[in-house]
Amino acid sequence: MDLLILPNEILQVIMEELQTFCDVNAFSRTNRRLYHLLHVSGYNHLTDKGILIWAARHGLTKVAQSWLRTQVKYERQIEDQDFQDHDRRGEPNKRTPLHWAAEQGNAELTELLLLHTRLDPNFRIYRCHFWEYPLVLAVKNGHGAVVKVLLTDGRVDPNFELIRDETLLMIAAARGHNDVVQILLTDQRIALCAQDHDGASALCYAICKKQETVIQTLLADRRCDLNTSGRFAILITALTQIHSTCMDTPQILVASRRGYKSVVRALLADHRIDPNSRDRIDWDLLHYAARSGHKIIIKALLDDDRVDWNSKVGSGWTPLTRAADEGQETIVQMLLEIDHVDPNAKNADGWTPLFLAVLGRHESVVRVLLANKRVNRQALDNRLRSPIWYAARDGLMPMVQLLLADSCSILTQPDLTGRSPISIAVHGCHWDVADLLFDVAEGFPTEEDQLAIIQLSIDAAEAN
Repeated sequence: MDLLILPNEILQVIMEELQTFCDVNAFSRTNRRLYHLLHVSGYNHLTDKGILIWAARHGLTKVAQSWLRTQVKYERQIEDQDFQDHDRRGEPNKRTPLHWAAEQGNAELTELLLLHTRLDPNFRIYRCHFWEYPLVLAVKNGHGAVVKVLLTDGRVDPNFELIRDETLLMIAAARGHNDVVQILLTDQRIALCAQDHDGASALCYAICKKQETVIQTLLADRRCDLNTSGRFAILITALTQIHSTCMDTPQILVASRRGYKSVVRALLADHRIDPNSRDRIDWDLLHYAARSGHKIIIKALLDDDRVDWNSKVGSGWTPLTRAADEGQETIVQMLLEIDHVDPNAKNADGWTPLFLAVLGRHESVVRVLLANKRVNRQALDNRLRSPIWYAARDGLMPMVQLLLADSCSILTQPDLTGRSPISIAVHGCHWDVADLLFDVAEGFPTEEDQLAIIQLSIDAAEAN
C-alpha cells in the first residue's frame, strides 16, 4: 500500500504503534510528507529518553520542546542517571542532553533543559582523561550565549575542579574567545587571579597562545594581578615566547612579526607591573632580554627608575655578564652607556664581563668592553688569573693583541698553580702567543718562571 494515499490521522495511529526511537525515526524519514508531519509530534508518545540526546546533538529544539512538554504532561522526570554509562573506573562517561546542547552552542535548548528537566548543570563526566561539564564545553567552543544562560542559573558553580587546577577563564583565554572572557569577567564568582598548579594565570595562558585581544581585555581589568610569581611571571612569559618564536627563523620574518614584542611593550607600559619580578629559576626580565638580545626591552626599561640594572641571579650573574657571555655586542654597548651598570661586577668564580667575553671568544664584545674606560683590564678572578691568562691558554692571538695594551704588568703574574700567562702559552704550545708576550713583557720573568718555561718547552718538544 502506498503511504501517500493514507490520511494524516491514520499515519498518526501507525506512528503511535511504534515503540522505539529508531523505528519512529526510520518511519518519519520515509518521504518528505511523513517527515514534515511526524518529525516533531511523532516522538511524543515515546518514553525512550535517547530522543532527547538525539535532538540535542542535532540542534532540534522543536523536537525536544514537544517531547519535553509530553513528559511534563505525564509527570515523567528527566534526570542525569537516565543517560549514564560508566567506564572501568566507575565514572560516568556518557554525555547528557545538557552537555550536547552546550557543546553545540544551542542557547535556546540549554535554557529549555534547565527549566523543564532535573538535569544537574554541574554534572561532570569523565572522557579522555578530562572532566567535562556543560559550562566547560560551552567555554571551550566559544559559545558566549550558552555561557550566559548557564551562569544565570543559580545552581551553576563556575569554580569547577578541573585537571591541572585550570579555570574557565584560563580555558577561554588560551583559545582566544574574547567574548566569553568578557562574560566571565562580569561574574564576581570567577577568580581572575587564580593560578594553575604551575603558577600560571589566565593572562599567562593568553600570552603563551598569543591572544592579543584577550590580553588587552584582561589588562583593562584593574583586578588583574600583573606581578604573578613563579615559573610563569607575566613579563618573562611574554619574553620567553619571543625567544622561542625567533629560533631558527629568518630575521626578516622575525622582524615582520609584531606579535609578542608588541605584547611586551603593552605590558611594560602598565606601571602595575614590577620590572624586577622573577620566575621559578630566579631570572628577571632584564636577564632574559640581555641573553636573547632584545634591544626593544632594554630601551623600554631605560625610563623606569625601579629597574635594578645590577641584579644578580644564580651564581652572581648580572645582565651585563649574561650579555657578554652570549656575545650580544649591541646589548653590551647599551648597558655600558647606563651609569648605574657596574662593568666590573664579578660572579661566584670572580669573572667579570670581560672574562666571559674572552672565554666565549667574542672578539667584538671584548673590543666594546675595552673601549669603555670604566672596565678593569687587570682584574683577577678567584684563581688569580686575568683575562689575558685565558686568552694565552687558548692561543687566541687576536684576543691577546687586544688585551696587551693594558695587561703588560700582569704577564708574569702567576695564578694559584704558579703559571703565568707566558708559561701557560708555552705549556699549550702556542709559540706565537708566547713570543709576543715575551717581547712586550715588562722586565724578564722571574727565575722560577724561567725554569718552569724551560721545563714546559722540553716536555712539549718530547711530546711532539
